[in-house]
Amino acid sequence: MSKKQRHGSLLEQLCAEYEAYGHYKVHIPSHTVYYVRAALKERTGKDFSVEDVEKALVAEGFLEYERG
Repeated sequence: MSKKQRHGSLLEQLCAEYEAYGHYKVHIPSHTVYYVRAALKERTGKDFSVEDVEKALVAEGFLEYERG
């Protein structure tokens, strides 16, 4: 039985995953998603989730990847 490893922060988790797998397993949205989200909040007053903004950008062809 393997015990799930717990990390104190996202940065520690990223480092552990990189050391174990040679790449990151955690999905980190592009910085563009955060800029678009902030602009939408400023213009509409609505607070969209990071996931929703990312999905919309992928659907419109502004991002090349999809969260997987």
